[in-house]
Amino acid sequence: MNCRFCGAEVEEGAKFCQKCGKNLEEVSDKKNCPKCGSELEKDAKFCLKCGYSMEKKAAGNGKKKLIIGIVALIAVICIGGGIGVVVHQKAVEKERYEQELAAERERQEAERARQELINAYGAKAMELNNAINGTENNFNLLSSMYDTSTGINTGLLGPDFFTDYVEGLCSSEINTEKDRKREIDKIYTELQDIGCDEEEVKELKKAMEDYYYAYCERYSFLVEGDFSVNNFKAKEETSKKILQIKRL
Repeated sequence: MNCRFCGAEVEEGAKFCQKCGKNLEEVSDKKNCPKCGSELEKDAKFCLKCGYSMEKKAAGNGKKKLIIGIVALIAVICIGGGIGVVVHQKAVEKERYEQELAAERERQEAERARQELINAYGAKAMELNNAINGTENNFNLLSSMYDTSTGINTGLLGPDFFTDYVEGLCSSEINTEKDRKREIDKIYTELQDIGCDEEEVKELKKAMEDYYYAYCERYSFLVEGDFSVNNFKAKEETSKKILQIKRL
Protein backbone atom coordinates (compact mmCIF):
# COMPACT_ATOMS: atom_id res chain seq x y z
CA MET A 1 0.00 0.00 0.00
CA ASN A 2 1.02 3.69 -0.22
CA CYS A 3 1.43 6.31 2.46
CA ARG A 4 -1.53 8.68 2.30
CA PHE A 5 0.71 11.58 3.30
CA CYS A 6 3.72 11.25 1.01
CA GLY A 7 2.70 8.50 -1.42
CA ALA A 8 5.65 6.31 -0.56
CA GLU A 9 5.16 2.52 -0.71
CA VAL A 10 4.90 0.98 2.75
CA GLU A 11 4.38 -2.55 3.99
CA GLU A 12 0.83 -3.79 4.43
CA GLY A 13 -0.29 -3.25 8.05
CA ALA A 14 2.51 -0.70 8.84
CA LYS A 15 1.56 1.96 11.42
CA PHE A 16 4.15 4.57 10.36
CA CYS A 17 5.53 5.64 6.97
CA GLN A 18 9.24 4.78 6.69
CA LYS A 19 9.78 7.83 4.45
CA CYS A 20 7.85 10.69 6.09
CA GLY A 21 7.37 9.10 9.51
CA LYS A 22 3.74 10.05 9.79
CA ASN A 23 1.21 7.95 11.70
CA LEU A 24 -0.75 6.00 9.09
CA GLU A 25 -3.52 5.30 11.60
CA GLU A 26 -4.05 9.02 12.32
CA VAL A 27 -7.50 10.21 11.32
CA SER A 28 -7.41 13.34 9.14
CA ASP A 29 -9.69 15.38 6.92
CA LYS A 30 -6.76 15.79 4.55
CA LYS A 31 -5.33 13.46 1.95
CA ASN A 32 -2.09 13.40 0.08
CA CYS A 33 -1.44 13.36 -3.64
CA PRO A 34 -0.40 9.80 -4.56
CA LYS A 35 2.05 11.25 -7.08
CA CYS A 36 3.91 14.07 -5.28
CA GLY A 37 2.69 13.63 -1.69
CA SER A 38 1.35 17.15 -1.33
CA GLU A 39 -1.36 17.59 1.29
CA LEU A 40 -4.77 18.14 -0.28
CA GLU A 41 -8.33 18.62 0.85
CA LYS A 42 -10.19 15.33 1.26
CA ASP A 43 -12.61 16.07 -1.61
CA ALA A 44 -9.96 17.56 -3.96
CA LYS A 45 -10.09 16.21 -7.50
CA PHE A 46 -6.71 17.59 -8.64
CA CYS A 47 -3.35 18.10 -6.99
CA LEU A 48 -2.61 21.88 -6.89
CA LYS A 49 1.11 21.20 -7.02
CA CYS A 50 1.56 18.56 -9.76
CA GLY A 51 -1.93 18.52 -11.33
CA TYR A 52 -2.46 14.79 -10.75
CA SER A 53 -6.13 13.78 -11.26
CA MET A 54 -7.71 11.92 -8.36
CA GLU A 55 -10.53 10.82 -10.70
CA LYS A 56 -7.95 9.13 -12.95
CA LYS A 57 -6.93 6.96 -10.05
CA ALA A 58 -10.56 6.16 -9.27
CA ALA A 59 -11.19 5.39 -12.94
CA GLY A 60 -8.10 3.20 -12.97
CA ASN A 61 -9.33 1.38 -9.91
CA GLY A 62 -12.77 0.98 -11.51
CA LYS A 63 -11.23 -0.32 -14.72
CA LYS A 64 -9.09 -2.73 -12.75
CA LYS A 65 -12.16 -3.96 -10.89
CA LEU A 66 -14.04 -4.29 -14.18
CA ILE A 67 -11.24 -6.38 -15.67
CA ILE A 68 -11.13 -8.54 -12.56
CA GLY A 69 -14.92 -8.97 -12.77
CA ILE A 70 -14.76 -9.92 -16.45
CA VAL A 71 -11.96 -12.39 -15.79
CA ALA A 72 -13.96 -13.86 -12.90
CA LEU A 73 -17.06 -14.11 -15.10
CA ILE A 74 -15.10 -15.84 -17.85
CA ALA A 75 -13.66 -18.23 -15.27
CA VAL A 76 -17.14 -19.00 -13.96
CA ILE A 77 -18.42 -19.57 -17.50
CA CYS A 78 -15.49 -21.85 -18.31
CA ILE A 79 -15.88 -23.81 -15.11
CA GLY A 80 -19.63 -24.04 -15.62
CA GLY A 81 -19.13 -25.10 -19.24
CA GLY A 82 -16.58 -27.70 -18.17
CA ILE A 83 -18.97 -29.06 -15.56
CA GLY A 84 -21.73 -29.11 -18.16
CA VAL A 85 -19.56 -31.09 -20.58
CA VAL A 86 -18.66 -33.57 -17.84
CA VAL A 87 -22.29 -33.93 -16.78
CA HIS A 88 -23.37 -34.43 -20.40
CA GLN A 89 -20.65 -37.01 -20.97
CA LYS A 90 -21.69 -38.86 -17.82
CA ALA A 91 -25.31 -38.84 -19.00
CA VAL A 92 -24.29 -40.20 -22.43
CA GLU A 93 -22.18 -42.93 -20.81
CA LYS A 94 -25.03 -43.84 -18.44
CA GLU A 95 -27.53 -44.05 -21.31
CA ARG A 96 -25.12 -46.20 -23.34
CA TYR A 97 -24.56 -48.50 -20.35
CA GLU A 98 -28.31 -48.84 -19.74
CA GLN A 99 -28.87 -49.65 -23.44
CA GLU A 100 -26.12 -52.28 -23.39
CA LEU A 101 -27.54 -53.73 -20.17
CA ALA A 102 -31.05 -53.87 -21.66
CA ALA A 103 -29.70 -55.52 -24.82
CA GLU A 104 -27.84 -58.12 -22.75
CA ARG A 105 -30.94 -58.85 -20.70
CA GLU A 106 -32.97 -59.22 -23.89
CA ARG A 107 -30.34 -61.59 -25.32
CA GLN A 108 -30.33 -63.67 -22.14
CA GLU A 109 -34.13 -63.81 -22.10
CA ALA A 110 -34.19 -64.92 -25.75
CA GLU A 111 -31.60 -67.61 -25.03
CA ARG A 112 -33.55 -68.77 -21.97
CA ALA A 113 -36.75 -69.00 -24.05
CA ARG A 114 -34.87 -70.88 -26.77
CA GLN A 115 -33.49 -73.40 -24.28
CA GLU A 116 -36.93 -73.86 -22.73
CA LEU A 117 -38.34 -74.60 -26.20
CA ILE A 118 -35.59 -77.13 -26.89
CA ASN A 119 -36.14 -78.80 -23.51
CA ALA A 120 -39.90 -78.92 -24.06
CA TYR A 121 -39.41 -80.53 -27.47
CA GLY A 122 -36.96 -83.07 -26.05
CA ALA A 123 -39.33 -84.00 -23.21
CA LYS A 124 -42.28 -84.47 -25.56
CA ALA A 125 -40.14 -86.48 -28.00
CA MET A 126 -39.12 -88.79 -25.15
CA GLU A 127 -42.79 -89.19 -24.19
CA LEU A 128 -43.64 -90.19 -27.77
CA ASN A 129 -40.68 -92.55 -27.94
CA ASN A 130 -41.73 -94.32 -24.74
CA ALA A 131 -45.34 -94.61 -25.90
CA ILE A 132 -44.31 -96.26 -29.18
CA ASN A 133 -41.88 -98.56 -27.35
CA GLY A 134 -44.81 -99.67 -25.20
CA THR A 135 -46.46 -101.30 -28.21
CA GLU A 136 -43.66 -103.83 -28.69
CA ASN A 137 -45.04 -106.70 -26.57
CA ASN A 138 -48.55 -106.58 -28.03
CA PHE A 139 -47.21 -106.23 -31.56
CA ASN A 140 -44.98 -109.28 -31.05
CA LEU A 141 -47.92 -111.27 -29.69
CA LEU A 142 -50.17 -110.36 -32.63
CA SER A 143 -47.38 -111.07 -35.08
CA SER A 144 -46.78 -114.56 -33.63
CA MET A 145 -50.49 -115.39 -33.63
CA TYR A 146 -51.02 -114.23 -37.21
CA ASP A 147 -47.86 -116.01 -38.33
CA THR A 148 -49.16 -119.31 -36.90
CA SER A 149 -52.63 -118.86 -38.37
CA THR A 150 -51.44 -118.09 -41.87
CA GLY A 151 -49.11 -121.07 -41.74
CA ILE A 152 -51.98 -123.49 -41.21
CA ASN A 153 -54.62 -121.58 -43.14
CA THR A 154 -55.34 -124.18 -45.83
CA GLY A 155 -58.09 -126.45 -46.93
CA LEU A 156 -61.84 -126.03 -46.76
CA LEU A 157 -61.83 -123.46 -43.97
CA GLY A 158 -60.79 -120.67 -46.35
CA PRO A 159 -57.95 -118.16 -46.28
CA ASP A 160 -59.46 -115.82 -43.68
CA PHE A 161 -60.71 -118.33 -41.14
CA PHE A 162 -57.69 -118.45 -38.89
CA THR A 163 -56.90 -114.69 -39.13
CA ASP A 164 -60.48 -113.97 -38.08
CA TYR A 165 -60.01 -116.42 -35.24
CA VAL A 166 -56.86 -114.59 -34.10
CA GLU A 167 -58.67 -111.26 -34.15
CA GLY A 168 -61.33 -112.68 -31.86
CA LEU A 169 -58.80 -114.37 -29.62
CA CYS A 170 -56.66 -111.20 -29.30
CA SER A 171 -59.52 -108.68 -29.24
CA SER A 172 -58.37 -107.32 -25.88
CA GLU A 173 -54.82 -106.69 -27.15
CA ILE A 174 -56.17 -105.12 -30.34
CA ASN A 175 -58.46 -102.76 -28.42
CA THR A 176 -55.53 -101.84 -26.16
CA GLU A 177 -53.47 -100.90 -29.20
CA LYS A 178 -56.31 -98.84 -30.66
CA ASP A 179 -56.50 -96.83 -27.44
CA ARG A 180 -52.73 -96.53 -27.40
CA LYS A 181 -52.72 -95.33 -31.02
CA ARG A 182 -55.07 -92.47 -30.15
CA GLU A 183 -52.74 -91.44 -27.32
CA ILE A 184 -49.65 -91.70 -29.55
CA ASP A 185 -51.34 -89.59 -32.24
CA LYS A 186 -52.18 -86.99 -29.59
CA ILE A 187 -48.57 -86.87 -28.34
CA TYR A 188 -47.25 -86.61 -31.90
CA THR A 189 -49.61 -83.69 -32.63
CA GLU A 190 -48.47 -81.92 -29.45
CA LEU A 191 -44.86 -82.48 -30.52
CA GLN A 192 -45.54 -80.91 -33.91
CA ASP A 193 -47.33 -77.98 -32.28
CA ILE A 194 -44.19 -77.06 -30.32
CA GLY A 195 -42.73 -75.97 -33.66
CA CYS A 196 -39.12 -76.04 -32.58
CA ASP A 197 -36.74 -75.54 -35.54
CA GLU A 198 -33.54 -75.05 -33.57
CA GLU A 199 -30.37 -76.66 -34.88
CA GLU A 200 -30.05 -78.74 -31.71
CA VAL A 201 -33.28 -80.70 -32.42
CA LYS A 202 -33.11 -81.14 -36.20
CA GLU A 203 -31.76 -84.69 -36.02
CA LEU A 204 -34.15 -85.60 -33.20
CA LYS A 205 -37.08 -84.14 -35.11
CA LYS A 206 -36.30 -86.22 -38.20
CA ALA A 207 -35.79 -89.35 -36.11
CA MET A 208 -39.12 -88.92 -34.29
CA GLU A 209 -41.00 -88.42 -37.57
CA ASP A 210 -39.43 -91.57 -39.02
CA TYR A 211 -40.15 -93.56 -35.88
CA TYR A 212 -43.77 -92.42 -35.73
CA TYR A 213 -44.49 -93.31 -39.38
CA ALA A 214 -42.74 -96.68 -38.99
CA TYR A 215 -44.98 -97.35 -35.99
CA CYS A 216 -48.08 -96.30 -37.98
CA GLU A 217 -47.17 -98.77 -40.73
CA ARG A 218 -46.74 -101.67 -38.31
CA TYR A 219 -49.93 -100.68 -36.48
CA SER A 220 -51.88 -100.71 -39.74
CA PHE A 221 -50.41 -104.11 -40.59
CA LEU A 222 -51.14 -105.85 -37.26
CA VAL A 223 -54.09 -104.01 -35.69
CA GLU A 224 -56.01 -103.01 -38.80
CA GLY A 225 -55.17 -106.35 -40.46
CA ASP A 226 -53.64 -104.81 -43.56
CA PHE A 227 -52.42 -108.09 -45.02
CA SER A 228 -53.58 -111.27 -46.70
CA VAL A 229 -52.58 -114.85 -46.01
CA ASN A 230 -50.43 -114.82 -49.12
CA ASN A 231 -48.46 -111.58 -48.39
CA PHE A 232 -48.27 -111.81 -44.58
CA LYS A 233 -44.66 -113.06 -44.47
CA ALA A 234 -43.35 -110.31 -46.74
CA LYS A 235 -45.25 -107.52 -44.99
CA GLU A 236 -44.32 -108.78 -41.55
CA GLU A 237 -40.64 -108.84 -42.37
CA THR A 238 -40.73 -105.36 -43.94
CA SER A 239 -42.76 -103.57 -41.22
CA LYS A 240 -40.81 -105.16 -38.38
CA LYS A 241 -37.47 -104.34 -39.98
CA ILE A 242 -38.40 -100.69 -40.63
CA LEU A 243 -39.59 -100.17 -37.04
CA GLN A 244 -36.39 -101.68 -35.66
CA ILE A 245 -34.23 -99.48 -37.88
CA LYS A 246 -36.12 -96.29 -36.91
CA ARG A 247 -36.28 -97.18 -33.23
CA LEU A 248 -34.47 -94.68 -30.98
